[in-house]
Amino acid sequence: MNYFGSEDLLIKHTEYCSTHYAVNTTFPEPGVNDKLRFKNIQNRVECPIKICADFESFLKPINKIHRKTTLYQKDTSSAFSLYVVSCVERFLMDPITYIGEDDEKVFVEELEQLAKHIYERFKVSVPTIFNACEEFKNNECKS
Repeated sequence: MNYFGSEDLLIKHTEYCSTHYAVNTTFPEPGVNDKLRFKNIQNRVECPIKICADFESFLKPINKIHRKTTLYQKDTSSAFSLYVVSCVERFLMDPITYIGEDDEKVFVEELEQLAKHIYERFKVSVPTIFNACEEFKNNECKS
């Protein structure tokens, strides 16, 4: 996965890497412990809230010389959308969409407001109600 400017550099690299375990690639024998399994289910952390963001942009023509490079277009954002995904009903809300020239600034402001809104809802203590699958997972973690 590396680039080497000459065959000598590649040879030196190969010699060095073949003697150091940290950079050696080893594979298990087929059929003998060749499957990865997650064993410590108690260490699993589910994320109750995810925020998805999407920007729309366009290529704006420019004619600018930067050092030895001629820049002829710039990727310019024009709109964004924020959407909260959660398995907890009280965190669900309508998507936030904005179209305008100052969309980067508005995006940061909206994200800050969204974080405050979620934080305020997190402060409220609500009893946990498990469905059958969640109850099973919870009991597995305890044992």
